[in-house]
Amino acid sequence: MIGIRTGGLLIAAIALSLPSLAQSSKPIPSPKSEVRAVWMTTASGLDWPPSTNRTEQQASLRRIVLNLKSRGFNTIFFQVRARGDAYYRSRFEPWAENLTGVLGKDPGWDPLAFLLHEAHAQGMEVHAWINVFKVRGPNPVQPSTPEHPSRALAGWCIEQGGELWLDPGRPEVRRYLVEVVMDLVRSYDIDGINFDFVRYPGERFNDQESYARYGRGLALPEWRRRNITDFVREAHRQAMAVNPRVKFGASPLGVYRDDTNGRQRGSYYGVSQDSHGWLREGILDYVSPQIYWVINPWNGEPDFARVANRWRELAAGRHVYAGVAAYRPEIQRDLGAYIDTVRAANLQGHVFFRLESITPATMPGGGYHMAANIPSMTWKDSIPPNAVSDLSVTEIAHGTYRLQWAPPGVAADGDTARYYNVYRWTVPHIPMHIPEARLAITLPGELSYVDSTASEGRSRYFYAVTAFDRMHNESPPSPVVSTHSEPALATRPQSLPAPITLGVAIEHETGLPTLVHYTLPTKTRVALDIILRRAGIPDTLHAMLVRAVQDEGTYRVNINNIRLPAGSYILRLTTERNTVEQDLRVGP
Repeated sequence: MIGIRTGGLLIAAIALSLPSLAQSSKPIPSPKSEVRAVWMTTASGLDWPPSTNRTEQQASLRRIVLNLKSRGFNTIFFQVRARGDAYYRSRFEPWAENLTGVLGKDPGWDPLAFLLHEAHAQGMEVHAWINVFKVRGPNPVQPSTPEHPSRALAGWCIEQGGELWLDPGRPEVRRYLVEVVMDLVRSYDIDGINFDFVRYPGERFNDQESYARYGRGLALPEWRRRNITDFVREAHRQAMAVNPRVKFGASPLGVYRDDTNGRQRGSYYGVSQDSHGWLREGILDYVSPQIYWVINPWNGEPDFARVANRWRELAAGRHVYAGVAAYRPEIQRDLGAYIDTVRAANLQGHVFFRLESITPATMPGGGYHMAANIPSMTWKDSIPPNAVSDLSVTEIAHGTYRLQWAPPGVAADGDTARYYNVYRWTVPHIPMHIPEARLAITLPGELSYVDSTASEGRSRYFYAVTAFDRMHNESPPSPVVSTHSEPALATRPQSLPAPITLGVAIEHETGLPTLVHYTLPTKTRVALDIILRRAGIPDTLHAMLVRAVQDEGTYRVNINNIRLPAGSYILRLTTERNTVEQDLRVGP
């Protein structure tokens, strides 16, 4: 993919709360929302297509979508432009040879449109993965209609290491590539763009001619970084003018500048990628850095955990989905540890390279134990749907209940509901912030759900439903209903019984919280979280401190290593029967 080198990203040291959680044999609990993605590689037909037969191609795409969905994935990065060719109906570049055996030959159908239809029906996102400046491998291409860019734009190409690259220093190259991107944005209902090879091939690139013409006195490294950034900025500007909800992302090399011990120069220097600058400027919504290294390396390569932790610091308020090198046998053997490390680093998700390496045998437990919503991007859309109405519950067989509801009206921004979360709990207050309370994520458009998992020994369950829009904003909950006919109940947290206490210790000199302490009167399931509260924006999970079943007693959680920028927070303790919250203010 993404050009395998020694790997891809450094491992993030345990960043969330208690380092012992990530370092122990127990898995880190699944968050309610995270991106779970795979890169589907079309270059050389590595992941797809399986043949040049149209029927087999379509059937395999459908199987891939259903298989990934059943195993808990929610996002596909589909390589639509591998080497200056297209797996979609492009106005500028030829159909990929892998589709028919002939470069430029129309396959008679549109793989990207087909995949979008199949994935969206399952509630999954599809990001168009584009190899940007690299347009050809070691072999020359044959004539086609339209001509491949290595032939049509031969004067703008430079060979490096047996491969052909479009010269980023030429303004006409950048304009051409922006048009390629805009062709996708205008023509397809894609959820995102994922830029790969959005860089130079290395420091020794034969671009003296374009530098002499366009350098304008800038130092060569600075000029090259500016060229790449100019492309990303202009593509983003034009795309947002057409569809402001398309997610813009890139897959930079694993190390940004230097690794944590300063031994390795990063992509900022080596290949002119200022990926942190793109996030800071707001011209990217996410990065999926190629952290293609192991945890606790012994051979001097970067450490996956440390690098992932560093990306959390570089995020600038945007998303980071750690790229994991599932193709490496030593990583593939223990993918659960990499998932745990990403979660402990408090990143928003992970992407596996590549599809063929992700099998039921390589995934812990054959997949994910609980489904996950895709995280929202409030800087793109912060307006949630309206609440659903008319929620009802009917027993259709002993211990089996049908939930039905009416869709909400159009929200203030014109959005409608796309899908729903169904929650179930054993007491009226449902702790909707923890994934254990979520019974199901419906498919798009469904307005009912059958709960066949209720325990016959329990006399009563409580249910609520929330709506999600296309950008994964969650609505307020519906009124709570129960398996008995009592009136709807409030959904706000109720105070805990007196025997349960919750408190936080503050460092006198710094004013920062250092220790959380709580007392439990009985054995219970516990969730302890720090929630970020901002005016006009839904509360968001900032740090997940505890997910465990704990005995009666007093517990203390050290939070010295959690970064808490100035602001308002909620410390929230949820047990099987109660929830208690305490306000927490950091800074002035």
